[in-house]
Amino acid sequence: MNKKAASILMIIFEILIVVLVISMTISIAQAMGSSTTITKINLANDMKMMIDTFVGVSGDAVIEIPYNTSKFVLLFKESSILIFEKNDLEVKRIERKMILPENYKLIGFLEEKEKVCLEKKSKVIVLKECKETYSAPGISTSTVSTSIQAKFEQGFIEKENKVANELGIDPNYLLAVIYFETGGTFSPSQKNAAGSGATGLIQFMPNTAIALGTTTEELAKMSQVEQMDYVKKYFQTVGAGRLSSLSDVYMAVLYPKAIGESEDYVLFKSPTTAYKQNKGLDTDKDGQITKQEASSKVLASYNKIIEEKIS
Repeated sequence: MNKKAASILMIIFEILIVVLVISMTISIAQAMGSSTTITKINLANDMKMMIDTFVGVSGDAVIEIPYNTSKFVLLFKESSILIFEKNDLEVKRIERKMILPENYKLIGFLEEKEKVCLEKKSKVIVLKECKETYSAPGISTSTVSTSIQAKFEQGFIEKENKVANELGIDPNYLLAVIYFETGGTFSPSQKNAAGSGATGLIQFMPNTAIALGTTTEELAKMSQVEQMDYVKKYFQTVGAGRLSSLSDVYMAVLYPKAIGESEDYVLFKSPTTAYKQNKGLDTDKDGQITKQEASSKVLASYNKIIEEKIS
C-alpha cells in the first residue's frame, strides 16, 4: 500500500472516530435530558440534602421523601446513593457520593415503591417503605373566628390541613407556628423585623430558600397556598415524623438541633448574633433563650387561635 492510500485510510478512520464520539455524546445528552433523568437527579440531590440534615441533628427521626418513586430502584451502596430504573444502562444511573462522619452507615434497597422514607436510628440511616401517613383532626374555617379567617387566602386552610397531615404534624400546631412567625398576618411576604432577611410563613432564611430551590424574593411573590409547598419541603428536610409536640414543631423552624431536647435546653446566649436576632424570646432577660422560653410565645399564639375558635 502506498503512502497516499494509507493517508486516506487514516483520514477515514479519524472521521469514523469523530462520528462515533459525536453519536455517543448525543445519546448521552438525550439520556441526561429526559424528564425521568431530571427527576432522578432532583431526587438524588434532595436525598443527599436530607441525609446531611440527619447527620447534623441529634436523635432519631423519619422523613418521607417527597417523590413518587414507583418507577425507580433506590439503593444505598456503601456511602453512595444510587437511583435508576430497572432496565437502565449504566450511563443513566444517577449516583451521589456522601461524606459521612465516622461510624455512620447507609443501608437499604427498594424497588419501585411509591412512598419511601429515610429513617435515622443512632448512626444508621435506613431506606424503607413508608408506613401509613399520620392523620390529625383538621381545622375547619367554620370553627375559626372571622378575624383570623379574614387573613386566609382562598384554599389556604385546606392546603395547611393537607400539608400538616402529610408531614405527620398536628395542623393546629403548624397554624400556630405560622401565626407566630408572621406576627399574626399570615403573609407569605412577611419580613423579619430584626433584619435577618427571613421571609414568609415560617420565615425562610435566604440560604434555606436557596437549598429548597427558590429564593426569599420568589417566596415573597407567592400566594399562601403556593408557599405551603415550600413549608412542606422544608419540614421534610428536618424530619417531620418526630414532631409530636408544639415546641418541637417550632424548633423545626427556629433551631432544629433542639428537636427532642428538654425544655430547659439553651438555644442562644448573649452576645451572639442569633441571640440578638431572637432577643424578644428571652422572657426572663437573663441573657439566654431556652427551648421553653421560645416555645411559650408560640403557645400563646396557639391558645389565641383555640380561644378564638371557641369564641
